Amino acid sequence: MKQVEKGEYGYITYRRKIQTIKSVIAFAIVLAIFLTGFLICKTRNNICTVMAVLCVLPASRFLVALLLFVRHKTPPREQYDSLAEKGSHLILLSDCVMTCKEKNIDVPFAVITDTCIYCYTENQAFDEKYFEENVSDFIKSCGDTVKVKLYKNYDEFSKRVSTLNGLEYQQKKAERIKNDFLILVI
Repeated sequence: MKQVEKGEYGYITYRRKIQTIKSVIAFAIVLAIFLTGFLICKTRNNICTVMAVLCVLPASRFLVALLLFVRHKTPPREQYDSLAEKGSHLILLSDCVMTCKEKNIDVPFAVITDTCIYCYTENQAFDEKYFEENVSDFIKSCGDTVKVKLYKNYDEFSKRVSTLNGLEYQQKKAERIKNDFLILVI
């Protein structure tokens, strides 16, 4: 399985598979330790039971990470290809599950320039101002000032990407903003 990095198309699906594998292996190890002690001692009152109980906590950590990715999905490939075509000179990120202080938000697509971050979400109930302020404050704390805009309508977002494609921007600064933005992605 090819490794998919944060911001690349298919990241959520990839992380879901990896976390599933890690969870299954971790709980299989816990079960193996417990069963080994039980089969050897013919009772659960042994040191292997203690070791198995201590191994449940790290195994649960993998399960919690899996549950985080189960709620989100990778956007349709057609949408990604369409945006990549329209914004061929832009930095296009996909499959972003963002953390903003108290809430998580699924951001299927984000486009980054040296002055702006444009994001799209399907979550109609999410507070735009909350998201925009939190992301811009975080990027500001990293040393750059950007305008953040969250779109809830795919067609509007797609049109905005088309208009941005012809604009000139500083590639190095945009890459730095992209790296700062990816810090917020789980």
